[in-house]
Formats: sequence, C-alpha cells, structure tokens
Amino acid sequence: MRLIHKGKVLSEGVVFYRNPFLRALGLRYSLKPKPVVLVSPSESVSGCAIDMFFVFFSIDVLWLDSRYEVVDLRRNVKPFSFPIKPKVPAKYVVEIPPGLVGDVFVGDKVSFS
Repeated sequence: MRLIHKGKVLSEGVVFYRNPFLRALGLRYSLKPKPVVLVSPSESVSGCAIDMFFVFFSIDVLWLDSRYEVVDLRRNVKPFSFPIKPKVPAKYVVEIPPGLVGDVFVGDKVSFS
C-alpha cells in the first residue's frame, strides 16, 4: 500500500497493524525503519500514544482521524524517546522513515492506495 499526500507518494509498502499485539509492538526490535500504520479501535488520545523504547532509529509520525486528516505530527522522533501522544484524538498512527513527511501539516488529508 502507498501513502499519498497531494498526489505525491510519500511512502511505498505501508503495512496496517490492526491486531493489538502488533500495534503494541510497532517498530520495536526492527533493524531499519519501515512504514506502518497502527490502527486504533476508536479515536482517542491515549490509544494512539507511542513510545520509542527499543526502536533503534528516528521516525516521522502522523496522527490521523477517521477521515485521514492529519490531527498532529512529529518530525524526526528520536530512538528511546518517552511516550508521546497526539494533541487531539486520532484513529491512525502513521510511522514512516524520517524526512518523508515533507510538506505535510496539521489539517492536510492523506490517502492510501
């Protein structure tokens, strides 16, 4: 699957993690960044919190609501960072390699194909 913003492909090979175990695992113990989307059962702040414990590389993070609108984002989140959560409720957490967020801002829409 591809992550698309304003007609431009931001990332290829995006994988959705809906399973609670995979969502909790996220990118822990991975050797290199890969694009994943953590899908929460409902929109919430605490359900979309992430931490970078045992993640050995930086990532960019987008939090999306149920309409795929960006409600928060963080660029270049460092390994072993403390938990961070979105400022407002979100349903999807998009974790992609650093630098790929580019010109994405809060309020923008993204899509997957």
